[in-house]
Amino acid sequence: MLDSLSYFLSCGLRSKDKFRELATLTSICDAVLSLSFSLDGRFLVIAGFDGVAIYDMFSTPPSAPMATPHISVNNPDVKPVFTTSQWMLCKRESHHLLITGSSNSDLYLWEWRDDHQLFETFNKVPSTIAQDGQVSDGEIISLDVYEAYVPDSRHGHVAASFASRIVKVWSVSLTSKEVTMVFRVSMEETFIPATMKFQKDLDLFVFKARNGAIRLLDQRTGETIHTDLVKGDFLGGVCVDEDRNAFLVWSGKHFEMFSLTTQRHLQTFDGGISLNHLPRQAKFMGDGKFLLAGSESGAAFLYDTESGSIIQTLAYNKCHIRTVAVSESSKYRLLATAGSAPAEVNKIKVYYKLLPTALTLKAPQSVVGNEDEWVVSVRPYRIWRLAKYFVWLSITLLGVYVTFISVVYIPEMVRAWLFPGQPFPFENSLRTCACPTLAQGTNLPTVIVPDHTVQNGLALYQYSCHFPDCIVL
Repeated sequence: MLDSLSYFLSCGLRSKDKFRELATLTSICDAVLSLSFSLDGRFLVIAGFDGVAIYDMFSTPPSAPMATPHISVNNPDVKPVFTTSQWMLCKRESHHLLITGSSNSDLYLWEWRDDHQLFETFNKVPSTIAQDGQVSDGEIISLDVYEAYVPDSRHGHVAASFASRIVKVWSVSLTSKEVTMVFRVSMEETFIPATMKFQKDLDLFVFKARNGAIRLLDQRTGETIHTDLVKGDFLGGVCVDEDRNAFLVWSGKHFEMFSLTTQRHLQTFDGGISLNHLPRQAKFMGDGKFLLAGSESGAAFLYDTESGSIIQTLAYNKCHIRTVAVSESSKYRLLATAGSAPAEVNKIKVYYKLLPTALTLKAPQSVVGNEDEWVVSVRPYRIWRLAKYFVWLSITLLGVYVTFISVVYIPEMVRAWLFPGQPFPFENSLRTCACPTLAQGTNLPTVIVPDHTVQNGLALYQYSCHFPDCIVL
């Protein structure tokens, strides 16, 4: 469509190496605790103290707000704080499922309805009521999903860790909308499960906050398979790149990368200014070649994971950036950063970058894209600016053409009528270069024209006009 062409002309061809700003969202009036893109990059969810907001990044212009369901709570006097979020997608029906965790330990599942163009409640998993010998769940700290792209006729799996040191895993049916608990286990008193990550075989890694440790849980029972110690502190979430067999943690001063299997230290990334040691998020991208991380320096940093150096700084403001998000496909990358200042308007900035293969794509048939056809809608002022450049260039070229015609091709009579008493252009040079002599066998003088002045028949015509009584050779 024309949107795709306008996008490439206005912004896509300007830089292939740097991320550029796509949109800025300013409707969040409190600290942001979680950012996440849907699997195809279409939706961006923002969760935190101000509730949940969802934006459509494929709209025109980008970042149109989407309608969300009413959030039901057990205690209407207590407003839930949404702490984390994850997405699932059914491959066959392009069925988006958003999962959010809250401070009241409830798990909310919303589904996107294409027919109604809004999100509706899919299911709600309430907190476990404390019984004899059990501990209430408490705040949800982290979420993870197994196989975010859910194959046909398969169930999705969701894991959640709680502030009460509880770890739960559910099975989710996208067809019947049933959510069934697989297991619920409690960690020992000193083990706070900061982050979880499913392995490819469905076993679950659990990362301990403080005095780093990694525990592997059995996929069916939740029993501990083994526990490995790591030299370092885990402050906040852990970022895992299973393809590179590595994970990254914020230690309070730097981001530290370790091997997932051997726990060997691999790389240190300078975290910049660190005054309060608050947790920061980081995300791997580009097959683990790059790392996006927040900071207290009023910017997010994009690192090269091999060298550990900063390759781009994404400016924000003086606010501490705690949350970041990444969306990738074979044709584009999207980044999002957000501030976490309480009781303030925290901007969410979204950046984009086209990959080299995207420059040769055919225009898709829909403004809403997927992995095979994706369009970012261009802002109207960019199209207007581009149109003005074309108009200005056309007028300039037309003026140059008219000037050339008026000087070279206006007949002598018209020139004499328009400019009486003024010599014809080039007249002086013509008379100077020509040398009249007598032609053999005639009484008429001959004008011999120098070779360097004769470019075409027009020069001979000009000489004939100014030496009417001569033979021009």
